[in-house]
Amino acid sequence: MKNYRPFAVPWKSKGVQNENELSKRNYYDNLTSRLNGTICKHHIFAVISRICYPLKWTFNYVTRRPTLGMLYLLLILSCVSTVGFWTIIGVIRTENTLESRLSSNNTNTKRQLRSLGNWMAFPEIGQDQFNAVDMFIIKPMTPLIKPKEEAVAAETNATSKSNDTIPAAVIIRRNATSVCPELDIPDLVNERKLNLSDVSIDEIEKIILGKRLMDVRQLVEKTNSLINQALVGGNTSFVSCDKATSRDECGNKAYREVLESNRMLTDNYMYTPGGIWTPSDCMPRWKVAIVIPYRDRSFHLPIVIRFLTPMLQRQKLEFGFYVTEQANKLNFNRAMLMNVGFLESLNFSKWDCFILHDVDHIPINDNNYYGCSGMPRHFLSGADRWEYKLPYNNFFGAVMGLGRGQVFQIKGFPNVYWGWGAEDDEILKRIGEAGLEITRIQGPKGYYNVIKHHHQSAPHMKERHNLLKNFKPRLKKDGLNNLQYKKPEVTLHVLYTNISVDIQKL
Repeated sequence: MKNYRPFAVPWKSKGVQNENELSKRNYYDNLTSRLNGTICKHHIFAVISRICYPLKWTFNYVTRRPTLGMLYLLLILSCVSTVGFWTIIGVIRTENTLESRLSSNNTNTKRQLRSLGNWMAFPEIGQDQFNAVDMFIIKPMTPLIKPKEEAVAAETNATSKSNDTIPAAVIIRRNATSVCPELDIPDLVNERKLNLSDVSIDEIEKIILGKRLMDVRQLVEKTNSLINQALVGGNTSFVSCDKATSRDECGNKAYREVLESNRMLTDNYMYTPGGIWTPSDCMPRWKVAIVIPYRDRSFHLPIVIRFLTPMLQRQKLEFGFYVTEQANKLNFNRAMLMNVGFLESLNFSKWDCFILHDVDHIPINDNNYYGCSGMPRHFLSGADRWEYKLPYNNFFGAVMGLGRGQVFQIKGFPNVYWGWGAEDDEILKRIGEAGLEITRIQGPKGYYNVIKHHHQSAPHMKERHNLLKNFKPRLKKDGLNNLQYKKPEVTLHVLYTNISVDIQKL
């Protein structure tokens, strides 16, 4: 719209000299006021007419066609009122829901709420969104430990007994009065200098278990013997297996029931043979299985367990190590070993998520939280071998995590990559095909150091690029669906469970 300027007389400010000048002044004043009034009226009318044009059109339509016009008018009013009504109801419901959730967030409730991890670790979540913390309040996947009837009975009659004579589940229930924290966890080490020199597994056991080492070793030996007796020849005298179940299904129950009855309290953690740790001073928020594909890396394994075990204990997680060892001389198949480790570890516990961890990668920062938030997740933002950067933007190797249901959703991991390379790239593509999005920690929290000595990578697979390019036709038939392997040899060690398996090409 034009910017109108009022009409003015240049000499209007001069004084009146005589009657002629006075008459001229009256004439020009009258003309100026008339012009300004006309322009002002035109300006205001133009603005009002543009604002009220829809009303004018509606009024004209109603006067010409009263019946249809009234129907249209009622329809418009009903739509506007409906949208406004449900908007108000939605706001009220949201406020009531958030208020009720926040009021129930205390340390003594069985369903204590959980906030998503530090927003700095997830670039996809903006700062403005994360300020509304209520958007991210969800329930922990791991329920409270429910002891059996005999454990509850033992608890009521155990006032005069020591902790060594009380079932493990009772001790955890008695001592744990709150859910373990996920944010603002105390005693975490921000950045530590890693000593990656060679060390034996016996020395690591002494460092981690201290004076309880001999008792733990005796417990591990006893548990291995009980499991072998329960599994070999279908001997079920130590477990309550139904006669109609298969031998393998009975074995699943054997592992769990034998382990539940053979546990030991060490400081603030409950130790289970095979390197399974459960916090006793709080209820674990997540149950995490660390699956390590492995072959001929006896120098690396003690080092990674040496640093991961105390870090995960400080993070207050329930966790266990499952070293899946390829027991043959074929080219190394990392992804197939992941499938085996995933299925075999479920014999021991119903884990919430699985972290697939290379044996030569050591995290520097305890704030790299290994819980199940933000799955699927890439835990590595850089390594010293690449100057603490990623080799390429879509890199998804070394240390990755998925939820239990997500592994089934992507059909497991590919079994066709015999040799080095491309299996982690296909896993990323499978995640995309399943409609999932990954999160990746950023900055120094996700830095790793790589053990360089005694390091020899598997030979490159020549067909890896073609397999990666044509992965879609294999998606439904390559993975957990077609996985076949001989019965593995499972051995419980003090700090980990070894699953030795002879895998073959399918």
